[in-house]
Amino acid sequence: MSPRPRLWPAVLIVALGAAAVAKAWLLDDTIRQYHVIQTLAATILTLVGLLLWLAFFSRLPGRTRLVALGAIALTLGLVASLFRIR
Repeated sequence: MSPRPRLWPAVLIVALGAAAVAKAWLLDDTIRQYHVIQTLAATILTLVGLLLWLAFFSRLPGRTRLVALGAIALTLGLVASLFRIR
């Protein structure tokens, strides 16, 4: 029997990301562009944290991790194909 997936790190990562976004919008009294940049940075860091959790710390079976990472790579490739750089 395989060990159960370790979900608490993912919940912690999402909670910290949400707290960072809330701090950016509720506590700082600066221009809106600064709020947007902080939100973008918090979102990227949260997604990277979730990706690291999925790849190394989730205790999910190897096949499940590979399928999830493949789906993420496919999604990133599709998003990148939406833009044309001249």
